[in-house]
Amino acid sequence: MIDRQRGDGDAVVTTVLFSDDMEILHDRVRIEDVPKLTAKEYYVTSTTALLDAVGVTIERIRRLQSAPSERPRDATLFVIVTDGQENASREYTYEKVKGLIEGQKEKGWDFLFLGANIDVAREAGRMGIGRANAVEYCCDSDGIKEMYQEIGCRIECAKEKGSFRAPSAGGPRSAAPG
Repeated sequence: MIDRQRGDGDAVVTTVLFSDDMEILHDRVRIEDVPKLTAKEYYVTSTTALLDAVGVTIERIRRLQSAPSERPRDATLFVIVTDGQENASREYTYEKVKGLIEGQKEKGWDFLFLGANIDVAREAGRMGIGRANAVEYCCDSDGIKEMYQEIGCRIECAKEKGSFRAPSAGGPRSAAPG
């Protein structure tokens, strides 16, 4: 998915891996310089501090984007990918994350929630992300491939229409539960 976007604009990528803690894999790296992710860097563990990861990351990116030296961005797509339900956050609640998301949506950010092994529409809705931007994927190699195709589709849509929202023809693709 990253490879398909290279050479087409000046996008920056931040990738945060989370479980009961967070690790920043890419910190606003130019898309041209983002290395391929492998299972060595990108892996899952047993817990999901989803709300803490989303809250901390939104606040961090918001703060960095508002710095006087920062060049304004045309668009921000915040993609949340989880293979499990929130079960380990200590700092953020659904209410607080929903407020952060709603505030950033007012500033033009788009949010995409991709989930496996959970009620995707319910979890996304609890965070203020509408059903059109909540996509279920199967947690297997085909499902993960389809998930990244969906992200790529949203990026292509934004380039054409100025929005990361799902294409009007048929809405977002959704992998069947596995």
